Amino acid sequence: MAGKTDAMAKFFVNLVLLKIEDLKKQEDELKRKSENPNKILALQKKIKILEDITEGRIDMNKAVALWQGIRDINKKIEVLNENRVAIIKEIEKYPSLGSIMAILKED
Repeated sequence: MAGKTDAMAKFFVNLVLLKIEDLKKQEDELKRKSENPNKILALQKKIKILEDITEGRIDMNKAVALWQGIRDINKKIEVLNENRVAIIKEIEKYPSLGSIMAILKED
């Protein structure tokens, strides 16, 4: 039974290592495209969690909770960005609010 458990553990670690490799490629692509720094930071956090798991520095249950927290935060950021875009479009209807518009468009 121990051999089967070891094989499963190695398989899991290999899957995690492949995921880390994939996330690093995504990170490089986002950096190349000069994407939103929040997206890059979220990927870096995911990579760090996975690396900590494979190196035994973090408990699996804690890793799952962290991963879910990051996912929830990313969803909230997406909603905020969508709301920001909607507000900007609404303000654009009123040319006299140009100075406010300039402030909102700043990143």
